[in-house]
Amino acid sequence: MGGNFGQYGASYCIRSAFVDKVLNVDTKAHKHTDLTTYSFTGNKNQRFTINNDGDDLIIRNIEDNRVLEVSHNSDGIRLVPYNGSPSQRWTLRRVDDGQNKGFYFILNASNGNCLDISQQKMKDFADI
Repeated sequence: MGGNFGQYGASYCIRSAFVDKVLNVDTKAHKHTDLTTYSFTGNKNQRFTINNDGDDLIIRNIEDNRVLEVSHNSDGIRLVPYNGSPSQRWTLRRVDDGQNKGFYFILNASNGNCLDISQQKMKDFADI
């Protein structure tokens, strides 16, 4: 993983460095699998644990215990039950630009893609 991130197993809010929004489980969506951005509320649908699994990390929502997974089609990421697949594994890389201290890139271990807000939209419910 590189660098010291914090306390593994603690609950974290995943906040964008560029837009004042956080990763949010859309609880109104079918089966609560959709991830969007939303203003910070601190609710459980915006809180995640980050735990080691070998060399990679598993990012789990504390509200329903499902994990972030890269979709195999063009749907981006979603929340699903843990099955250990490479698409559910993540790595962190510290943002080292001198301005965004404490921020990390969240990269999928299977394809190297970075967790990102679609077209850097600033509104609530933007796609991830």
